Amino acid sequence: MKKLGKLSLVIITVLTCIALFIIFQPQYSTQGIEPDYTVKIGQLHQSFEQNESQASQKYIGKVIETSGFVIEVNKDVTGANVLLLSNTKNGDPQILCTLDSKYDNSSEGDLKIGTKVKVKGQCTGMLLEVVLKNGILLD
Repeated sequence: MKKLGKLSLVIITVLTCIALFIIFQPQYSTQGIEPDYTVKIGQLHQSFEQNESQASQKYIGKVIETSGFVIEVNKDVTGANVLLLSNTKNGDPQILCTLDSKYDNSSEGDLKIGTKVKVKGQCTGMLLEVVLKNGILLD
């Protein structure tokens, strides 16, 4: 019984450390950083669809610049704007870009559905769509 208690304590400690690392991992802004890649949304999405492992090695952690039409605008738990973008107005394929609230000077009119925007953000991989974080709107 003592071994089970010690093992449980070790597992809980490890999981807590992992959670704290994820929560408090350093964030950086893409403001002032040249993009590693400038790609179309369709090309980026297709790279992950065709070979996710290879695309992950190429793009994850890199700064990506792309442009597309706003399909949906939401807020995350911190109040930052989260944009769902597509290279077509009908919505396929898509990327999800969370804007860095420190540099998000967009107004309500800037983020209307159907508006074309250019963004730059750090790629974190693909869930249902390719995900960019620490995004900024470009002129």
